Amino acid sequence: MAVGSLCALYFVWEKPSLGYQITGIKDSQKSSAHLVAKNVLLQNTTMEWNPKGVGDMLVGTGFKEAPEELKVTRSGLYYIYSQMKLRCVDIDECKKTGSVSVTVLINGNKDEPLLELNIQISESSKNVIPTSFSGRLKYLSSGDRLSSHLWTDQEHEDWHLDAKENNFLGLFWVSDISGMGLSH
Repeated sequence: MAVGSLCALYFVWEKPSLGYQITGIKDSQKSSAHLVAKNVLLQNTTMEWNPKGVGDMLVGTGFKEAPEELKVTRSGLYYIYSQMKLRCVDIDECKKTGSVSVTVLINGNKDEPLLELNIQISESSKNVIPTSFSGRLKYLSSGDRLSSHLWTDQEHEDWHLDAKENNFLGLFWVSDISGMGLSH
């Protein structure tokens, strides 16, 4: 009886905080985005993203999306991350060596890439699933636009980006920097 009373007291006491946690998750989704690559071909291009509702796409209300960019509508400190993963389309091929990279840019500024992901491919890479991930904290201002640019040194018909959900760009709001005593 005493154990049952303690359990009941625990759940009554904790229930409001559990509800707060669920609300907190919903609030944090407003300030986060996770974009998934639309195409798998390796070519020199600005990457396009799947529309909302397709796959693992998430675009909170704190952002405006376009096929090739994401616009931030809330200034603050963000954690920005990106991943590129390749796969060999034909295991008997994939013999060319070369390099593939993705750069994440703010407002199209190629002189100061926000993130750089690089993969060197070779015949031995087909056994190891080449992957590159990068992430960092960065102050973003309202109106900043993020884009990802795919680059390859040559045509690689036998290599593609892996399943689309493994190639992504994402970010989430961490803090309003004004209260942290930091400058941007």
